[in-house]
Amino acid sequence: MASPVPTSEQQDASNGGATPLAAAPAPAPRLVIRGESRWIGHDPETGEKCLVVPVDHKGHVKFIPLPADGSNPYAAITDWLNFTFPIKEKEELGLRLRSLFDVIGRDLAPAVERPIGKHNYARSFSLGETKALFCCGGNANTALVSLPGEVCALVNDWSAVVQLGRDEWGGHITRWDGAVDDYLGVHGVDEALRLHQEGLFGSGGNQPKCKVHGGWFPPDGSGRSVQIGVSVR
Repeated sequence: MASPVPTSEQQDASNGGATPLAAAPAPAPRLVIRGESRWIGHDPETGEKCLVVPVDHKGHVKFIPLPADGSNPYAAITDWLNFTFPIKEKEELGLRLRSLFDVIGRDLAPAVERPIGKHNYARSFSLGETKALFCCGGNANTALVSLPGEVCALVNDWSAVVQLGRDEWGGHITRWDGAVDDYLGVHGVDEALRLHQEGLFGSGGNQPKCKVHGGWFPPDGSGRSVQIGVSVR
């Protein structure tokens, strides 16, 4: 949500506003990107380093998070992970689930069995208040762990997840979605469409579906998005 631009001068309210606070650090030089005035600042609610973008002529701005200093700005994050692993029919599921909770966090607890199976498994369990799933029963005596983006964001140590799922449980990945935030808009939606039209998303042998949303013809400033992939409906 857009927020008013904070004032540059602040005073200490504890003594009637007479004593100014310590001087704030000088703002970073402003950037000019695609004809709009933008600058580097910090989100007043989270303190995160952000790109500050004006949204109207009333002084409202939006804050776009920026990558941490020293990190690769185009490093992909895991936005969805499914993996399967062999499991015995009469194996104690509680041990598996407790190991999963220990690695990812207690937000996945408790595991509550759903009335129906999922993904061709006879049994499925909802994990905590999230949309993560644990499925078992059938499928050549395997089990499935499905972690959507909201749960992937909770993972503090992916190496521990790899050690558990691959090394200890003998599992393999059946779905992995990566996400890259192009904070400064270097690679835009027009480029994505061009690459799709050139067939560069068809490395698997099939050209994926493509769908566009928003104000495209002509661009009206309301925002544009492109979906490329088999999940497009």
